[in-house]
Amino acid sequence: MFTESFEDFFSLQLPTIDINTEQLTWHRYNPRKEIARWGSSITSLDGKNTGVPDLDSIYEYNKEYKTSYKETDFRTLTEAGKAFEFLLPDFDLGRSHFIKLGSGGHFPFHRDLGMDSFRLIYCIQGCHPTNFVWIQNGRTLPLQDRRWYYVNTKMPHATFAFNPCVFAVFNVVNNEKSFNSLKRHLEIK
Repeated sequence: MFTESFEDFFSLQLPTIDINTEQLTWHRYNPRKEIARWGSSITSLDGKNTGVPDLDSIYEYNKEYKTSYKETDFRTLTEAGKAFEFLLPDFDLGRSHFIKLGSGGHFPFHRDLGMDSFRLIYCIQGCHPTNFVWIQNGRTLPLQDRRWYYVNTKMPHATFAFNPCVFAVFNVVNNEKSFNSLKRHLEIK
């Protein structure tokens, strides 16, 4: 919708946040798959960090439990998510979470299609090219810790961690308010 006129990846000027990842409550991310990855909810259906269903594959959860959740249904900040309240005046957040990848943790190549949201990524710890790679459209994205990015995850992409790393994924409702905020926060070099 609105973000189709953008490039597939760019840096944003948003405040950096210090997150003590040791104090987060971690749950298996997409528990049907035995991959070294865990999540901690930033938003959920009820503001609790149980991981259910917000850290599951929404597609697989809906299919198994005959529900119809969308990325944009998970809008209540958890206790850990309150660190990102500053985003709320600018962006309508949907399902958002911290992701911790262990050594060898990865997301295989995929596309996030059929969504009415876009993705913001905040790199927290260990997200540098010799430790963590995000491959998109045949190129490795130049990620750095303590930086914000817009990433078009409708394009083919995959991630791989050589050593543990932590980043946050924000699903943002693709509406005029969020689109205009995205334009305002573009990092121009």
